[in-house]
Amino acid sequence: MSCLANPAAAEYLSDQRERIEHVEQSFGILGYDSAVRVAGRAPVPIRIGHREYAKGLGTHAHSEIQVYLGGEYLRFEAEVGLHWEENTAGSVVFQVYVDGEKRFDSGILRRDDPPRPVHVSVAGARQLALVVTDAGDGIACDGAHWAEARLVRDPSKPRPAEAAQTPLDIAPFARVVTCDPERRDGCRAGRLEEFPAEDVFLEQELAPTRGGGYVVPVWQGDQGCIGLVWAERRVLTELALHFPARGPVPSAEGVRVEYWSSQGRMDDWGAIGQTWWQGKWEPLPGTLEVGEREWVYRIDPTVPEFETRAGVHKIRWVLPGSTVPPRVQRLSARTRGCWQEGRFRIELERPLPGRQGEIELYNGYLLDAAGKPAGTRRRWNLGEPLHLALRYTTVPRLPDRTVIRLRTPEAAFGVAVEDVLAHGCVYVPHGGVFVVPAASPLSLAAYKRQIAGRQTVLARVRQMPDQSFARAQEVLLNPRSARDPILLSLACDNRKIVVQREGALEMDDLDVTPSVGHGTTEGFARHLEERWFPIPVIRRQEGDLVYQQRTFVAPLGEAPLPAGAPWLYEKALGVVELLVENRGAEAATAAMSLAFTRKRPQPGSQEVMKEPLTTLQAGPEGITAVAEGRLLALVRLEADGALAATVTEGTVTLSGQLPAGASARCVLYLPRWEAKPGEEASIPDADRLRAATKEYWRGLLAPAMQVSVPEPLLEDVYRASQVHILIAARNEQEGALTVPWIASMTYGALDTEAQAVILAMDLLGHHQFTRRGLEYFFTRYNERGCLANGYTLMGTGQNLWTLGEHGALTEDREWLRKVASRIEQACRWILAQREKTRGPSGVPEAGMVPPGVLADWERYAYYFYAQGYYCAGLRAGAELLARIDHPAAAALRRAARDYRQDILRAYRWNQARMPVLPLADGTWVPAYPSSLYCFGQTRDFYGGVSSIGHDVEVGANHLLELGILDPTSRDGDWITNYMEDVWFYLHPGLASYPREAMQEDWFTYGGFSKLQPYYTRYADVLALRDEVKPFLRHYFNTFFPMLSSETLALWEHFNQIGAWNKTHETAWLLEQTRLMLVMERGRELWLAPFVTNAWLKDGSRVAVTNAPTRFGTVSFQIVSHVAQGYVEATIAPPTRTAPRALVLRLRHPEGKPIRSVVVNGRPHRQFDARRECITLRPGPGPMVVRTHY
Repeated sequence: MSCLANPAAAEYLSDQRERIEHVEQSFGILGYDSAVRVAGRAPVPIRIGHREYAKGLGTHAHSEIQVYLGGEYLRFEAEVGLHWEENTAGSVVFQVYVDGEKRFDSGILRRDDPPRPVHVSVAGARQLALVVTDAGDGIACDGAHWAEARLVRDPSKPRPAEAAQTPLDIAPFARVVTCDPERRDGCRAGRLEEFPAEDVFLEQELAPTRGGGYVVPVWQGDQGCIGLVWAERRVLTELALHFPARGPVPSAEGVRVEYWSSQGRMDDWGAIGQTWWQGKWEPLPGTLEVGEREWVYRIDPTVPEFETRAGVHKIRWVLPGSTVPPRVQRLSARTRGCWQEGRFRIELERPLPGRQGEIELYNGYLLDAAGKPAGTRRRWNLGEPLHLALRYTTVPRLPDRTVIRLRTPEAAFGVAVEDVLAHGCVYVPHGGVFVVPAASPLSLAAYKRQIAGRQTVLARVRQMPDQSFARAQEVLLNPRSARDPILLSLACDNRKIVVQREGALEMDDLDVTPSVGHGTTEGFARHLEERWFPIPVIRRQEGDLVYQQRTFVAPLGEAPLPAGAPWLYEKALGVVELLVENRGAEAATAAMSLAFTRKRPQPGSQEVMKEPLTTLQAGPEGITAVAEGRLLALVRLEADGALAATVTEGTVTLSGQLPAGASARCVLYLPRWEAKPGEEASIPDADRLRAATKEYWRGLLAPAMQVSVPEPLLEDVYRASQVHILIAARNEQEGALTVPWIASMTYGALDTEAQAVILAMDLLGHHQFTRRGLEYFFTRYNERGCLANGYTLMGTGQNLWTLGEHGALTEDREWLRKVASRIEQACRWILAQREKTRGPSGVPEAGMVPPGVLADWERYAYYFYAQGYYCAGLRAGAELLARIDHPAAAALRRAARDYRQDILRAYRWNQARMPVLPLADGTWVPAYPSSLYCFGQTRDFYGGVSSIGHDVEVGANHLLELGILDPTSRDGDWITNYMEDVWFYLHPGLASYPREAMQEDWFTYGGFSKLQPYYTRYADVLALRDEVKPFLRHYFNTFFPMLSSETLALWEHFNQIGAWNKTHETAWLLEQTRLMLVMERGRELWLAPFVTNAWLKDGSRVAVTNAPTRFGTVSFQIVSHVAQGYVEATIAPPTRTAPRALVLRLRHPEGKPIRSVVVNGRPHRQFDARRECITLRPGPGPMVVRTHY
C-alpha cells in the first residue's frame, strides 16, 4: 500500500524524499535539486558540463543512497556526471544496484565528460542503491550528480487514492514529558566543560493518571507544558492534543507549539542536527485547528528539519493562562510514513510449556480479530507458537521501522518486521526464536536445513591458511599513499623541518626549495637511508646524470641537555646534501639550486609574510645567510671546480660541465638554534654528521624491545615507527615534559589519542618517554581532577587507563607515590560525575558519566565507548593506588565494580530494544548498541561519515577489550561475527574499495573497518579470544592500506585523507606488533602467541629481546629446523616477578601437530597439540625448548 504523492508516471526522487531510506557520503549533505550541500553555504545548482538541471540529487563520493521501491516501479532513469567546477582533479564512478545486484556502471567520469544516461529496470524490486565511488584516486573535487533522477511507476500496480490512509500515530513510542516553558536552551556546557547536574534531565517524565490521561503541570507564569520526546529524530507532519470527553478544555488563545530545533540542521562530518541536550526550543511553523475536544496542529513542511528529513527529538505544547492544571487524555503525532497490515508466526525452538513471554510493538500496533488496533503489548504462552496480526510501517523504514520486541526467560531482543519480510524469516539461536510471515510454509526445521552449509566469515578464516604478508601487500598497498611529506628533528625537539616528497623544506622561519637538472628529470625514487633512519633520500635522473638529495637533522655537541632527557641537545643542525653523478662516457651539463624564502609573522595577524632571503654572501666556509644577527644557513660546495656557484635574489645556483665519471656535492647546513655569525667554522662535515645522526637513533632505540622477523619491511616499519613517534613529539619545561603529538604537524597532543602513543612506547620499553608524557598530562588536569586538553573530557578515563598500564608494566612504586594524589582526584571526579545521572528511579543511565563527545562529532550521548574507558580508568586508578597501599584503593575498587554493573545494565536495557543483526551463516544475533537510547546502528539514524565510525571505530565493541564485556563470551561471539560478516564489507567508508573486489577477495579486503581501522582495536579483541588466524589476517590487512612505502609512516585514513604520519595509528600498530610477539594473560606470559606459521619455515628465525612485561623483561629466539623435524626456542624468562606459566606457541608451517617436547634436555609433557602451545614453568635461568613434529 502506498501513500506517496505525485500521480505522474515518472516521479522525481527529489520530490519523493520519503522513499530515500538512507544516505551516506564522505563529504557534505545530500542536495535535493541542488549540488551537494555544505553546511553554512548557499545551495549550488546541479551542473554537468555546460548544462544545468532543475531536478536531481547532488552528492559527493563516496556515497550511497538507498531508495525504497516496494515493487511499485518499472524503471529508474537519470543522467549522471561529475559536478562542474574549475578544478579538474575530480573523477567518479556511478553504479546502480537493484536488490543488491549491480545493473549499471558508468566507468570513470571526469569534469569534461558529457552526461551519461541511465536506464535501469527495477520491475518488482524492493530496493534501489545509487552508489558513487571515487575512481580509486581519493575524493578531492568528487561532487557527483544524479540529474533528473526519477522512477517510472508500474501501471499494473494499483495506486490508492491520495491520503487513503492516515500515517501511524507515533506518540505512544515517545516519553510524555513536561519541562520549564521559559527555558529555551539545552545543556549549557561546551564539549570541554563539565556537564552541569541540572542539565542531565531537562524534562520530567509524566506518569498517566489511574484513569488514563495526563495532568499537565503548571509552571511559573501560569503556563502549562506537556510534550513528547523520542529516542530517534522523527519527521513529523501533524500533532494533536485530545482532551477528556468530560471536563473543561483550556483556552486555545496564545497556545504555543514548539519544537527542539537544531543549530546545524543538517548531518555533516562534525555536526549533527540536535540531541536531547543540544538544541533550542523554537516556534513550530504550522496551523492550529481547534475542535471541541481535539486540537490538531498541521506542520509546515518547509521546516528545515522536516524538509531535509533530519527530524526532531522533541515537541511541546505550552498552554498559557493555566491557573488550574489542564487535563489531556492523550497526545498524538504523525509522520510521513506509510503502513501495511500483516500476520506473523513466532515460535520457540525449544517450547517452554507453562512459561510466559512478553511481546511489545515499537512503531507498530497489534490488531484484534476485527482488524482494529489493540495496543502494543501482550503476553505469550511459550509452550506454543504465537500468531500476531500487526500494523507496521513501510516507507520510510527509518527511523519509524516496526520492531517486535520479545522477552523470554532466556533472552530479550527485537526483530524488525522489515527483516522478516526481506529475508523470509529471522532465526535467533540465542533464545531459539523463529519469526516468519504467517502465510509462509517455511518451518524452523526446514530453514535450518537450508542454512546447514553456510558459515560465518570467522569460521571460514579459521579453516584458511594464514594470511600472508605478501598477499596483503600486493592487494592493499596503495602507491598513492607514498606521496606524504616527512618530519625531521631530534627526538621530542620543538625545532622541526618538514620535507616535502619532492624535497622542499619548510621551517618556522625559513623555507628552502632545492632544484636539480633542467626540468626534464625522471625516474623519481625516495627511500629512507638504510631502510629506517629518518634520512630521506631522493633520486632523480636526467640523461646520464643522477641527482640525489639526502636530508637529516643531526645532534651537535657532546651531551644532551641537563633536563635528563637523553634525546635533547642544545644544538640541532639540519643538513641537506645535494649530489650529482655523471654515469655517462662524456661530460654533461649539471645544475643544482637552493632557493631561500624568509618567513616573518605579521603583528596582530596569523598571516606569515614571505620574501626571498637576500642576505646570502660568500665567505671562507662557503655561502652564508645571516639575518637579524643570526646565522640561518651555510652552503658548502664540493665540486673540484667542475661547478660554479652564483647567488641571485635568494637563490644559490651551482652549474657547469661535469666530466664523465665525476661527481659534485653541495651541502646545506641549517642551524636550528640561535647560531651567531662565525659559528659556521665549527660545523663538522656532512659525513661525520650523518654518522652521528645514525648513532644517535641507534642509541635511542637500543634499550627498547628489539624485534627480528623474516619480513625485512616489517622490521623496518617497527624501527621507523618508533622514530616517527619520537620526532612528532614536542617538549615543555626545557625537556622535562614530553608532549606526545598524535601526528607530525596537526592535532597536537589530544587527550584521547595521545594515550595510545604513550602506551605503545611504554610497551616497547621507552619508559622515560612515557613517564614524561604522563606528567605532561598531569599539568593539563583542572582543579577538580578532570583532563580537558582541547578535545574531550573522556581523555580523563583514557589517561587513567594508560597510567594503570604503566604502573603494571614498571612497578615503579616510588613514582606512583608522587602522583597518587592526582590519580585519586581523577578517580573521584569520575565518581562525582556518576552521581549526576542517578535521576528519577529506574532510568537506565543511572550511574553513568553524563553525556559527552568522543571525537570530532559534536553529538552528546551516553556512548558505551566513553563509559567503558571511564570505568577502565577508574578501575586502573584503584589498582594503582592499591599497589602502594593507598587508603582510598578499596573504596575505589568497589566503585569501579559498581560502575561496570551500571554499564552492563544500561547495555542490556538498550540491547533488548534493538533489532537483531544478520550473520553470514543465516542466523541472527542480538545487537550491540553504540550509545544508550539509540535503538539501532548509529549510521541508521544519523548522516555524515563520522556517524559510521560510532558503530565500530568507537563502538560498544570496545567493551570487550576494556573488560566490561567478556571477549570470550557470547557477546564476543555476536560482536566479532557481525563485524566480520557484515560491517567490514558493508561500508566503503573512506577506503572506497569496489563491492565486487570485496566480494571476490573477501579474505584480503575483509577483517578491518573502512574508516579509521586502528581506532577499532580489533586486534586486541581477537588476541583476548585467542583467534590466531583472524588476528593475523586483521594485522596484515590493516597495515598496508595505511602505509607509505617511502617514509614507512601511516596515514590517518585511507586514500591519503587526514593527517600524514598519524602517530596515533602508528602507536596501535606497535602495540599490535608487541601483542603478536608477547602477551600477558592474567598470570601467564605468552610468547609468539600470534606469529604466522610462514615465519617458521625451515631456516627462519624470530627473535625478541628486551621486551618489558608485567613480570619483568623477557627475551626469546625461535629458530626453525623443520626440515630436520624440530623447532628450537631459547628463552630468557623475566626475573622481577615469576609468571605462573610461560606459554610458547610454535606453529608448524605445514600444520603438523606437536609430537614431543624437550626442555633443557629433559622430556616435557605439558603441551597442547591442538592449540600448538607449550606450557612452561619458568626457572631461574635460560630455557631451551626443542619441539618435535
